[in-house]
Amino acid sequence: MQFFKRAALLLSGLAASMTANKPSQAQDASWITFYREDAPSGWIITVDQTTTSGQRGELKHCARLTYTFSPSQLAKNGFPKVEPSQRYYELEDRICAQLTNIDCKTVDTKVGQGKRHVWFCASEDTLSMGATKEAKQFSEFQTVVSPASFAELLGLHPTGIEAGIAQDELVLESLRKNGDIFERQREIRFWFYDVTSSTQKSVVDQLERQGYRIEETADDKIVFSRVGKIDLQEINDETRRLHGLCAEFACSYDGWETKVIRD
Repeated sequence: MQFFKRAALLLSGLAASMTANKPSQAQDASWITFYREDAPSGWIITVDQTTTSGQRGELKHCARLTYTFSPSQLAKNGFPKVEPSQRYYELEDRICAQLTNIDCKTVDTKVGQGKRHVWFCASEDTLSMGATKEAKQFSEFQTVVSPASFAELLGLHPTGIEAGIAQDELVLESLRKNGDIFERQREIRFWFYDVTSSTQKSVVDQLERQGYRIEETADDKIVFSRVGKIDLQEINDETRRLHGLCAEFACSYDGWETKVIRD
């Protein structure tokens, strides 16, 4: 019997989902791709969560490279077509190759509304000059290089809901690749952690009123389940709701798992 839990799949399945970023970056489990929750149709953001959570290390200076695409370079949804992607990946690689002696690192991308933003950080303050020099050689793009504050990067970090919804999609993609029949009913199991002894009964009461079956309550953990089919919209809505419940009771929602059903 094969089970898939969201936390585990963040490590193993991330590369397949990172369509807005380069494969070399996607292999790092600290990267995540998500939709900004307050503008789900506007931007796809890909971030190195190590950096956007505040661990900057030696990356003391940052710059933002912004592309503005022409209408012919855009698909109907406002995102760049596949064709120009190899060229802007080439530009980004050349920028970091030129600046490897100062530990250049791409830390974030944001794509949508006819634009692509890329944030580079380095240990010395020569990044903007190098990026500008390289960008001028790619005349097919309108590009602007600007200094970026570290606070700007922190603002790109995913919220718990945004990260949760991104991970929901990773689990569904892995289930799909393993031949799962989404329409089949099955048990889906969920986890809350950091539940205090003073709030545990209230959390359990809320979950039971929402139709969940309580599987286990131990220490600071609650395991609960329901029976249903796999539906992305339903699970995304559930992720929002369970994060909201944890926000009310200061606990942590740790995702869900289910078994693969092939026949």
